[in-house]
This record gives sequence, C-alpha cells and structure tokens, in this order.
Amino acid sequence: MNNAIKYGLFNYAWPVAKKLLQWRPGISLSKASAACLSPGDVVLDIGANDGRPALLFSYCIGRTGRVHAVEPNPAMCAKIRQANERSKFKNISAYQLAISSASGEFEFFLDSSPAALASTLNRGHVQREMANHGAIFSPTKVNAVTLDQFCAENRILPTFIKIDVEGAEEDVIRGGLETIRRHRPIVWFECWCGTQNDLPVNSQLEHVGMLRDAGYDLYVATVFNIGGRWIRQEDAENPRKLLRLTDDILTGQRIGIDALAITRGNTPPQF
Repeated sequence: MNNAIKYGLFNYAWPVAKKLLQWRPGISLSKASAACLSPGDVVLDIGANDGRPALLFSYCIGRTGRVHAVEPNPAMCAKIRQANERSKFKNISAYQLAISSASGEFEFFLDSSPAALASTLNRGHVQREMANHGAIFSPTKVNAVTLDQFCAENRILPTFIKIDVEGAEEDVIRGGLETIRRHRPIVWFECWCGTQNDLPVNSQLEHVGMLRDAGYDLYVATVFNIGGRWIRQEDAENPRKLLRLTDDILTGQRIGIDALAITRGNTPPQF
C-alpha cells in the first residue's frame, strides 16, 4: 500500500484501517496503538524519527487527543511537522530536542544513513551499530531535558509513552520516574538485551527494575531481532500474544524486543 493511499484510508476510513491493523498476525507498535489508545489520550512519542508513528497515534486519539513528538534530529523533526499537515486532526506537536536523565547540552550521534534510524545519545549503541551493521555517525550537539521537566513545562499528562532512542531508554525513564509514578501511563519501549560473546549487549537495562519498582508489569510485545537476524511482524518468532519479560530474556541470547509496561493489576491488552 503506497503512502498516498494509506494516509487517505487513515484520514477518511480510520475504522476500516484500524480493523486491518488488528487482523495482521503478530504484534507491532501499530497494532498495539490501535488496541491501547482511545480518543482524548495524550501520547508522548520520544524518538519520533520521521513522524510515521506520531501520525498513527494521531488517528488513534482523534480530535480531542494530543501527540507530543520529540526528536533531536532537525531533518526528522521537519518530517514530523509534515506528518502533522497530512493528519486529519492536526494534533501533533513537534519538539526538536532530546529527552535524557539530565538537562543540558549533550553530544548527539547522527546516523548518516538516509533513514537515520540509529541516531542516539548513547555511545554504547554507536559502537554496537558500527561493529554489527557498519553504521557511520556524525557527532553534533543537542539540547536535552528530563522527561519530568518536559512534562511539567508543557503541562503534559501522558496516558501513553513510546520510547525509541537507540539504547538510551534507561536515561529517559530515569529522568521521568516522577511523571510515570504520578500519571501511570502505558509505556512502550525498544530494548536490546541478552549477551554476545559472554558480554551484555546493553549495559543500560536498569530501567526494567525501575519500572517494576514503580508498580508496573512488563511484557515482550514484539521480537524484531534474534542473534543478529531481523524478524518481521508476520514471522513465527514474533509473539502472537504478550509474554512476560523475565530475567532469562534479559540475560539470554542477544535479542531485540519492544516491551510494554502496564500498571500492575491492570489487564493487559489482547491482540
């Protein structure tokens, strides 16, 4: 489905598009958004890249909702603003900055590939991408704030937070625990975990414990990479239902997942 048809379908026949998303096998961010979001929700899209997830969130939450899309890459931030213009509801706000565990000016590593999918504040992620995928990065400076500061200054009460910041997820959550404890949003985040050559793939996984301590249950929503092999949504290795995120997964084979954190005691969504 080309983009023109897809955007037209989403704008004028969203109930049909929502059903199509739900019928696809496996779990994805798109499918989870259609299941978890409701009109009037407030979404924080941290690491919004080119705005495609923000555009999907826009349809899910409707005219009374709001998407706050945060992206430090200026080229990608411009694309988010273009996505807002394509949206039926014009309910996406774009912010050119980073979210981290502290506020200030930080070194940011821009992925030089056309898609710029691996841009990050995290040096460890830069080293992994260079070693495993031959990525090339250009260092620059960006302004960063904590999630708590960002929400307080912009009077944001999030109901859903999506975090895809290429290995810096721990820093985002560390700087946003007050907001998370107060408003109890659903949290969706990318996570590289496991070991490679008997060493942890990602040394920054303390946010898993932080969320558990804050009263959340954590689940594996998607598996997108196993031992360096990319997994598609429809592949058998990608779960058909949420799986508990256990310590065995965190310390087992090298794996890339999307995790879903839900306030303990709440019923997890069915896909």
